[in-house]
Amino acid sequence: MRNPETSFPLFESFANGLRLCAAHTRFFMMLSFLPFAVTLLTMVGLRLWGQDAGMFILPLVQLPSSFVIGLQTALILRFVLLHEYPILESHAEKVLRNRAVIQAAVVHATVTYIVSGIYVGLSEFKKFADASPEAAAPWTPLLLAGCVLMFWGTRWFWLHVPVAMNWPVRDFYDRVGRWTGSARIFVLFALCSLTLNIVASCARLAIISVAGQNKTGYGAAFDDGVVAFASVMLGVLFAASTAAAVKSMFHTGKR
Repeated sequence: MRNPETSFPLFESFANGLRLCAAHTRFFMMLSFLPFAVTLLTMVGLRLWGQDAGMFILPLVQLPSSFVIGLQTALILRFVLLHEYPILESHAEKVLRNRAVIQAAVVHATVTYIVSGIYVGLSEFKKFADASPEAAAPWTPLLLAGCVLMFWGTRWFWLHVPVAMNWPVRDFYDRVGRWTGSARIFVLFALCSLTLNIVASCARLAIISVAGQNKTGYGAAFDDGVVAFASVMLGVLFAASTAAAVKSMFHTGKR
């Protein structure tokens, strides 16, 4: 057992996450089919809904895709850390695994819902501040305090990890740390997000060069597909990088 607040190697974890994705591409792609389908349907639904869909409905609409991505993430974590494939022969092990995976997916969807809600709230506040700077000024210190609190809470991006692994949450976060853990998790997610954004941007530029700026028809369909695929791949890369980071902090194995 290591001492509490053992920092994980940041860039090594990211690099190992990329290696895991490359080494298990076929397996991760199989796990990505359902999340991709649900995410794509969500994006198409929002596009068809158009301007009638208020921003505050967005976190609610994203719940199904967040849940299935949570299932995928939990299975990846157990695969990397416990060397466990989704198909188990033992009924007892299958029941325990399924319970942990479903609970982790619920936690993942809940955290994503809260983060999306905060994002929507900040977007609405920005519109309010742009429209009426004087009225928004008294709320600015509270907004800054909220941003600091959000950064401190970045470590809860990993709340689904101990749930998926059937580990005690308090012991897990004793190892992750508070401010240090939040900073490292934030940077790790940012690295994953930047990588997928670059890939998605290149793909979208290629679509625009062929289909033009038209946001309807086949151009819009391909654009939605690229964004949905990038969103799912971001979940895969972050899950693999998370598993690599956790593996560096813990002695993993069947517990």
